Order: sequence, then C-alpha cells, then structure tokens
Amino acid sequence: MDGPTKGLQTITLLSQDARLKGRPKLCSDCGFCDTSLRPLMAQSCVFVENRTAELELQMHGRARQTPDEQLFGVYRHMLAARLRPANPRAQWSGIATRLGAL
Repeated sequence: MDGPTKGLQTITLLSQDARLKGRPKLCSDCGFCDTSLRPLMAQSCVFVENRTAELELQMHGRARQTPDEQLFGVYRHMLAARLRPANPRAQWSGIATRLGAL
C-alpha cells in the first residue's frame, strides 16, 4: 500500500487544527499518538509538559545557546545533505531512507 494512508482505504486530509486537537500545545505531529502506543504518550512525549529544557540539560549537559539551537535544539554539528540523484518516489530526496538502509 503506497502513501500515508495508515491502513485506511482513502486518504483523509485534515487541517492541522483537526490533527492536533486534544494534543499538547507544542505537538510536532510526529504520529506517536496515532499508534498503539498512545496510552504511553503522557510518559513518552516531551511536549506533554514541555520538558525539553530539562531533558536537553540531562542529555547534553547544557541549555540551548545559539540562535540555531533555539530553533533546532542542542547539537554538536549540523549537516545538510541531499541524495543525488533524488529518488523520484521519495517525499524529499530519499536520503534519510538511504542512510537507514546502510
């Protein structure tokens, strides 16, 4: 089955408001809530109580410092890449799937 149907026969395009209804204000729409693991969301979702600063300090030993880190989170190095030639069936270029397959 191709596409983001999540097992449905037809794709239903919902507005962002409809998708995020009842979810935490900072929800990134990762899809975790749409899985069988939804009952664990309160324990697992970093956005339920917005614990990002606490978790970043615990994981990285420091808070966000640069303007880029304010947007993307704490990091050591940031790289940009694109698969060439791009996979014509990929959402963007297909590099994330290719890296995962290595």
